[in-house]
Amino acid sequence: MQILKNIITKCEQAPTSLLHCYVIFLSAVILRNFIECFSQRVNHFNLPANLLGLELLHFTFFYHVMFILFLLVFRISTKCSSLHIIRMMAATVFIILLAPIIDLIVTQGEGYNLTYINVIHHDNLLRAYFTYAMDVQGISPGIKIEIIILLALSFLYLRNQQVTVLGSLFCIVVLYSIIFFCGIAPFLFGKLITAVGYSYQFSNDLMIHYYLFLFFLLIMGLSNYLFPAFTLWVKRPALLFFLLSGFLLIGIALGLYTSSLSVKQQFDFYPAILSNTLLLMISLFFLAHFTYALRAHKNQDAIAYTLLAMIYVSVSNVKLTFLLIVTLACLGLSIWYNRLAGMILGCVGFVLMLLGYLLIHENVYLFPKELMGISGVIAIVATAINTYRLKCLDKVAIPHPLPVVESHPLKQGKQLHLEIFHRNE
Repeated sequence: MQILKNIITKCEQAPTSLLHCYVIFLSAVILRNFIECFSQRVNHFNLPANLLGLELLHFTFFYHVMFILFLLVFRISTKCSSLHIIRMMAATVFIILLAPIIDLIVTQGEGYNLTYINVIHHDNLLRAYFTYAMDVQGISPGIKIEIIILLALSFLYLRNQQVTVLGSLFCIVVLYSIIFFCGIAPFLFGKLITAVGYSYQFSNDLMIHYYLFLFFLLIMGLSNYLFPAFTLWVKRPALLFFLLSGFLLIGIALGLYTSSLSVKQQFDFYPAILSNTLLLMISLFFLAHFTYALRAHKNQDAIAYTLLAMIYVSVSNVKLTFLLIVTLACLGLSIWYNRLAGMILGCVGFVLMLLGYLLIHENVYLFPKELMGISGVIAIVATAINTYRLKCLDKVAIPHPLPVVESHPLKQGKQLHLEIFHRNE
């Protein structure tokens, strides 16, 4: 046990930055996807390039969501800093390479037809959960062995962090449930879509949307808890700007994805997209500061921001002018009606997503209908969570019309830079 404790301590105290940890994680995911293409019964490198790309992107987002959920469980149960936990996870992330390697060895190179946990009825779902998916096709021996090793190492890590035996076992059940529910994600997603009256058919692009939105929701909702260094040092205007810009960029990404333009035409179209996007983000920047300049009674700054916004409107088109007016009105409402601020800003985020989509398309008829309601809910929930977080910041200090660092900006700015790009000192 002392040897294990020494190993964990060395991993946690290693001079590895968050950026380096993420590079390690992404490298492991790329290697897993690469080997898994060979461990399938039908070699996936024989698929058309677009289908192969969608599949690789699909599972890349899948592992990102799993990583955040595992980090959350460890953070809650051990009370350790997120950076220490991430370093530990980065040191053991290459465990995910075991499954395809074991499958290739067991089948002597033939591989398995890997799929999600295929269940049709709820009784099959419960039986699959309590029997470790023993009678469910698509779950290979390599995946089962990988999960057992992962849960065993998680239990040892929790015990090393002074978590009780009962608490560690409970966390293992939670981790197993996370893995299982990610394994039946198509089943759950299909039930959700059919419940709102749409038809459902499994596809890689649909699962990409599912995991992308889930990952975005987790990051927006939990970033204050998991990464307090990135939220507590920055004032409200900057947080609002990044939040709204995130929705705008998602809308642009959806527009490009559903575009019928060829790759060459899209590259020709990129300069116009980029210029419009930059103009929109600049306007959002000024609007965010305009809102909180009013709240902090900085009248001269508010007038200046209003003039800049009016200049932007005069050189923009009708759709973007409408966006600016709606955003300004909703942000103004959020000043005076704090209890509705989360929902109001959530609606603004959803409007921004649609407007980002409209930068690519002439209308929203091709916007994925099954994502319309889900996008609205995610926008409202994510922004409501962040509104609560932003209100907590108001209790610390009065909002400033410019994003500044709280107390000792040079010292904390250096610390933030070290944490992201270099080792912690």
